[in-house]
Amino acid sequence: MYDIRFGEAVAAFRKQCELKQADIQGLSERQVRRIEKGERTKVDTLGILARSHGLSLKAYLDKIAEILSEDGEVISRVSTSIPQDTIDLSGEQI
Repeated sequence: MYDIRFGEAVAAFRKQCELKQADIQGLSERQVRRIEKGERTKVDTLGILARSHGLSLKAYLDKIAEILSEDGEVISRVSTSIPQDTIDLSGEQI
């Protein structure tokens, strides 16, 4: 399943933070490119992206949700879709 809008928001936020794809430590440029094209990713990978931006996973997903909502689409916060019993809001696996 692809979510191009989510990938575009990830790319927009990375650029807003003046990060290059190569600046994301723990992911190859190819992996970042795929995510930004809308390919599915895992929670652990989102955690790597969040840490690269200096944010917790929750704060990162909230920022992505904010970017998506700025495009005119009313959405609920993305972070609410993460099962709270499987991931700590700091982004660390329980």
